[in-house]
Amino acid sequence: MRKAFSTELYIIVLRDTFKIVKVSEPGSEQVFTPSQAFTTQRLLVGQFSIAEHCLKNAINSVVGKSFISKSIAVVVHPREMVDGGLSEVEEKVLRELCLSAGAKKVAVWTGGTLGPQEVSKLLENA
Repeated sequence: MRKAFSTELYIIVLRDTFKIVKVSEPGSEQVFTPSQAFTTQRLLVGQFSIAEHCLKNAINSVVGKSFISKSIAVVVHPREMVDGGLSEVEEKVLRELCLSAGAKKVAVWTGGTLGPQEVSKLLENA
C-alpha cells in the first residue's frame, strides 16, 4: 500500500472509549465514546454493533472526506481487560470491528504504547 494513498491510524480501545491518533499527525489524539456502552462485564467489546457504529463515525471524523478516497490502515491496541492476553476470538472481534468500520489493513497489538514509527512498521508486516 502506498502511503500517499493511505491513512494510518493508531486506535487505543478502552472501556466504552476509542482513542484515535492519525500517525502522520502524532499529537492529534481524539477521544470517542458511544451513546450506549459497548463494553460488558466480561468483554472489552461485548456489544459489537454499538462499537462498530461508534468506530465508523470516529474514523470518518478523523480521516475526513476527500475527492480521492484513501485506504485506511489501523493498529488496534486494547489497553484494558487483557489480563492473560487476548483469546483468538477477542483478536478476531477487534480485527473485524476495524474492517467493518472501514479499515483495509489491521494489526492487533497488545504490548506497550506505540509511537508513529512503530505503528508504521507493524502495518508494513500486517
